[in-house]
Amino acid sequence: MPDFNTILTDRCQCIVFRAEKYVDGLNGWLGGNIPEYFVDHIDSLNCKNEDYYFYLTLTHPFDAKKMFSIFVPRDYEVLLDKNIYPNCSVLLFEHTYSKESSNTNFTNFNIKKHNISGGQMLLNQEADNDFYLIKFGGIPDLIQKESFYYLYNEQCQVELKASNFFE
Repeated sequence: MPDFNTILTDRCQCIVFRAEKYVDGLNGWLGGNIPEYFVDHIDSLNCKNEDYYFYLTLTHPFDAKKMFSIFVPRDYEVLLDKNIYPNCSVLLFEHTYSKESSNTNFTNFNIKKHNISGGQMLLNQEADNDFYLIKFGGIPDLIQKESFYYLYNEQCQVELKASNFFE
């Protein structure tokens, strides 16, 4: 099991996940149908299926009995207009581990289905020279370096540390 402090507090290491050819039953998947969990918990999504697509699901790196699932707006303009935290239209849910369902209400048929690898621990310097789909922990790699993407997050981190939230 990866060390929480090394990845999320010290940020000297990270876990990278790659997209791979689809084979049923691995760590997670990109595209395809929602996890079975959501079939019985559609109300917990707080969204209408006509408004959101399922994007991916990934086994929680610190707890193999849980998963993360991401949903994105069907309307690309909404995705672009609401793309900076805290006004972000992407939905992230943590839930119990489950297999893929047969429910296609949230499926984006334009995304080719892929597996997500089991994850590989790397030093941040190693990740800088690697190709991956998801980087969990470590020092964030920003696609765009404009300050309006990260200033609010930095301000929140300072406020959380000042309030002893992490202790």
